[in-house]
Amino acid sequence: MTLFLDPWYASGWSDTTGEPDRRWLSPREARVAYEARGGPYLWVIDGSYPVGERAVRARWRIELGPGRVQVGWLDEHGSVLRESRYDRIDGRLFRVRVADWVYADDRRRWLMYQALLTRTLSIDPDGTTTVIHRRPGDPGFERDVVTIDDPSALWMDVPEFGRWEGLLNPEHGLPEDPLTDPRLVDEWGLPPRQSASLGVR
Repeated sequence: MTLFLDPWYASGWSDTTGEPDRRWLSPREARVAYEARGGPYLWVIDGSYPVGERAVRARWRIELGPGRVQVGWLDEHGSVLRESRYDRIDGRLFRVRVADWVYADDRRRWLMYQALLTRTLSIDPDGTTTVIHRRPGDPGFERDVVTIDDPSALWMDVPEFGRWEGLLNPEHGLPEDPLTDPRLVDEWGLPPRQSASLGVR
């Protein structure tokens, strides 16, 4: 997967406005914050689609914090399609959570609570994976436990500053076709266009 990165940096960022909480940080300021392990949170934002002087219409975002990393992928309207979380374990990163949201259509921005279906994978380092599906208006949920055969693929080294490509692979470590693997999805699946937005073929 080839990515053309134009990262912008901030100590906080709003999905709604596309603006930083205070101001955009210079790459030098961001590097200092990132290399101060255990220091303040740092956001890395896709800056490929600026809107005015302060906002961007991001297609991805990375939240770097002490002990964990959270990555989000958004569509052109700002609807969150997928989020993934990595926890730092023994000096490396392990992908412990993947959540997908399915919406009624792709013609507008939807909030996560408006999704028709939410699927969450919670993954243990031994490959044991809890899959939960939730639907709107349904107080319950469907829960399955499956095993990912090769959990070693879900590990990665903590990236050096600026080397964000590995984190931005939405398929990292998952089965070859995670959005259609019958163990990980129910009869809803994911819309083809949404799959394409995530870079999944």
